[in-house]
Amino acid sequence: SSLMKEFSSSLRRELSNSLTTEDDPQHNSRGLIVYEECTVQSIHLPDHPIVPVYAASYPGSGAQMTHYLYEALTGIPASDCYVARGDDHLFITLKTHYPAKSDNVRGAEEMDRAILHLRNPLNAFPSYASFKFEVHNGLPDHTVHAPAKYWMEWRNENFEEELKNWVNHLEY
Repeated sequence: SSLMKEFSSSLRRELSNSLTTEDDPQHNSRGLIVYEECTVQSIHLPDHPIVPVYAASYPGSGAQMTHYLYEALTGIPASDCYVARGDDHLFITLKTHYPAKSDNVRGAEEMDRAILHLRNPLNAFPSYASFKFEVHNGLPDHTVHAPAKYWMEWRNENFEEELKNWVNHLEY
């Protein structure tokens, strides 16, 4: 649509304006280059009880990476629905893949905010297949891409169901 093209063009323009070079006196004070030096000094429990935010995503969408970003931005630990509850009051976010996967957050009655993390299924599906490959082969998470043969078999067996799960997650 023309609105989407206009938005895309505007975003591209903004991103190119925010990039700096080493010759620019503003090099270390604005734009994307600044993030090269971002470090997390410490993660600590909150000073007072907090209600976490749902961090909802379809598997393979980069939720683990954003999990670390939430911690880096706030200094407060993030968790997931496998090890924490919504009523623990200790975490900035709780990652969930619900409803794409049946891992509903326990103790979620107080949680009233959400971040919906979306990734195009053309990218999320191969990433999720790689995760499944790692689990199947006893490999650490986020360390390898599944071989092409594994990906094609996984895709052929799971595509229709996973597409339904991705759409269900989006519409929920």
